[in-house]
Order: sequence, then C-alpha cells, then structure tokens
Amino acid sequence: MRDRMAMYAMLVAGSLLAGIGSAVEAGVPAVPAQPGESVERLAAEVRNRGWICFSARSEKGDWDLFVCRPHGSGRRKMTDTREFNEAGARF
Repeated sequence: MRDRMAMYAMLVAGSLLAGIGSAVEAGVPAVPAQPGESVERLAAEVRNRGWICFSARSEKGDWDLFVCRPHGSGRRKMTDTREFNEAGARF
C-alpha cells in the first residue's frame, strides 16, 4: 500500500511539474497556495524518495528533460540537444 501511494504521488507530482515547468523556470513556486493536512503528510513521506523526470522549455527555447526530487529540489538538466525537443521520459 505504501509503495502504491508513493508511486501515485510521484505520478501526480510529475504531471504537475510537466505542466508548470516553464512557470518554475520563471521563478513561480511549484507548491500549492494552501496545502491541506493530507497533502503535507504525503509531501513529507515522499520528500527525498526517488526522482521525477519531466520535460520543460530550456533557456535556449527548446524542450529538454529535467529531473528533480518529488518536492521540487535538486532540479537538474538531463539533456541539452538544441536540434531535438524531448517531450517525455521513458524508463
């Protein structure tokens, strides 16, 4: 049950991050305005577990792959290919 819950949280967080990747680059925080108690408990549980891979616009204008922790820290660029646009990750 716990593994399924963590996986669900990562999928949801990945979907959210993919949708707001450009906003994060612009300095908009990737956290809900008023998280509820259940959201805070889940965030605390998955805070340092695994990585989320997502596609976002790079500083050069193309789309590249990035990874970050479920709570948004540790973001780093995984690809740097101006001639290609990466739309999603597969593992």
